Amino acid sequence: MGYQFIHVDCWARAKGGGRSKKGKGGRTWSAAEIVAEAQRREGACPHIPAPSPPILLHGAQPEVALAMAETWAAEARDIQGRRLRSDGACLLAGVITFPRDRPVGEWQEFRAASQGWLKKKWGQQLVSVVEHTDEEHPHFHFFCVPSVGSRFGQIHPGKAAVDRVREGKGTKKEENWQYRLAMKAFQDEFQEEVAIAHGLARLGPGRRRLTRGEWKAEQAVAKFQACEMHRIERSAELVDLEKNNFEEMAEMAKTERQRLAAARRELEEIIMEVKKQDEQRAKEIHRTAQDRISAGRMSIERQKIWEKKRDEFLIPPKELSHHQAERRRELARKYDYLMYPQDVRRRAVEASRQGGEALRQIETLRRTAREAQNSAEGRLNYLQDRILECKPWQILEKAKLATERREIEAKIAATRTEQKRLALAEKKLIASCPVEVVARYRYSQEDEREKAIAELLRREVAEAEAERREAAEAKERSERMAMRPTAPKIKKSGGWSPPSPG
Repeated sequence: MGYQFIHVDCWARAKGGGRSKKGKGGRTWSAAEIVAEAQRREGACPHIPAPSPPILLHGAQPEVALAMAETWAAEARDIQGRRLRSDGACLLAGVITFPRDRPVGEWQEFRAASQGWLKKKWGQQLVSVVEHTDEEHPHFHFFCVPSVGSRFGQIHPGKAAVDRVREGKGTKKEENWQYRLAMKAFQDEFQEEVAIAHGLARLGPGRRRLTRGEWKAEQAVAKFQACEMHRIERSAELVDLEKNNFEEMAEMAKTERQRLAAARRELEEIIMEVKKQDEQRAKEIHRTAQDRISAGRMSIERQKIWEKKRDEFLIPPKELSHHQAERRRELARKYDYLMYPQDVRRRAVEASRQGGEALRQIETLRRTAREAQNSAEGRLNYLQDRILECKPWQILEKAKLATERREIEAKIAATRTEQKRLALAEKKLIASCPVEVVARYRYSQEDEREKAIAELLRREVAEAEAERREAAEAKERSERMAMRPTAPKIKKSGGWSPPSPG
């Protein structure tokens, strides 16, 4: 066979749907059965002696196209706005075949060209393309599903023609006529864009009542045309150059010079822009470096100031009250870790969301391992005491205890290994924290420390002022009491008083 074969048909969810209601064997087929045959399901292809799984060439498997078609059909509406019937077309399935007597390389080229044409024609609506290798002729199947909210005519040229006739209130005869014209145009399009370049005729010999000799001659002409088309395509540039005259070549050279000049100017502008961007980037890098240096110097100065102030806070002056001295010591102990880089790095990791969660998980696992080790060591001590207490004739009991002791020792060794692994993981996690993150955390904590110190000193000043005010008020009260005159004592009548001396 040296003519093209491309066939498309539409299928519905229920048997008897679509344009062609009868399939192979004269019985009705549903979309699910068509997909089952393409997937080579068991019992779905009795005409194949030894079925083999299909080869996926594009998209997903046919069963995915079936699921998408059923979803589209559940939401689709016809021209009158009614829900799509179960026998309404929802899946477009097609097959493209190549002559079996051609070399394998030609089939591969034809298959690639046909897939490109399918992608160009249907785009995202082309859901699946699979190749079968268990039949006589090289061929592959393709499946298309309409977009959500569209009608089936979007993917089927014949259905689109029928829809146009129905919208114009045409007759059934006009629908059939336009359907045939649209499908003929579909075949002509495939012939012009794919088949003719691979030496395939538009129609076969039986259709046109050709003799074998006439058909062989037409095949030879088709192959010659295909070869000529390839040769013409390869030499198209040389033919164009031969057809052009000297004036056209001069015009092209002039246009090329203008293009090169424009490209040169554009390149110079791009170079200038890149230089400006590089200068701005260099300034930003320099500014960032200066900011980091300034921040580092400020941090060093803060650290020196804090080292002096830390001693004053840990050993506060004696004139401070007990509560004030304790507050100073507590603040000094709270921010004492800022003097140790490793502690700052660990705190920075704990402050981050992911790092803190990872550290907590590691600590939980280490605690569990330590508890398991302690429990195992306690059991080991118990077993050793039991072994020592065993009598010489308690051989079986002693062997049983020795076996359990070895198991416990292995468990202890495993827990120690696990603790070492967790410690190494914690060390790596802390060391992986970026320097910028640690620096930002240190600066934030130093700012917080400065604010805490300022607040503490402000509080101490307020308390000292309150004490001075209370002392002044107490002194004023005592002076007022001293200046108040005392009333003379009145002797009570009838009472006894001691005689005065002399």
